[in-house]
Amino acid sequence: MSDMGDIRQSMTHYVQSLKSNDSSPPISSVSKRVSESENIQKRPRNDESFIDLEIKDKETKDIIENASKLIEFYIKKIYVSENHILMQNVLMKCIEFWLTNNLPVPILENVLLKNMDKYFYPLSILLFCKNFSNGLDEEIIKDNKRDSAGFLKEFSTKFCLHLCSMVLENVNKT
Repeated sequence: MSDMGDIRQSMTHYVQSLKSNDSSPPISSVSKRVSESENIQKRPRNDESFIDLEIKDKETKDIIENASKLIEFYIKKIYVSENHILMQNVLMKCIEFWLTNNLPVPILENVLLKNMDKYFYPLSILLFCKNFSNGLDEEIIKDNKRDSAGFLKEFSTKFCLHLCSMVLENVNKT
């Protein structure tokens, strides 16, 4: 599990290192700058409508793009190993990293949707099942640390339904 801490730490250090000088804003201000942007538009892309964030500030855009590329890199590296448990842990750390740094969730959704067919199973277990105990009573676990139930409410209904439909399609195939 120390690998997960290393991945999160290296992701954080990388994104923080994108600051070119002392006048650059910290990553925590990226979300505020995006939310203050008046350019959030819905545009069709490849016959689908999605939220495309048009960000005027180049530094903010670079931070978000690099964070997206970093998450894609780690997910692709783990996918090759075909280890679902490791993939769950990496996805959890990526989502936690994204939300902790208040980066825009629609962009994370787009990153995850790109190759969701490769990791929909670990992601669905992470988001829909990990907030329940293994006991017969099926009680929701309540503790102070962030869990997948907290992550789930951050994602759009469309994203969650798409993930559910992929799981159902796969279940119907077997």
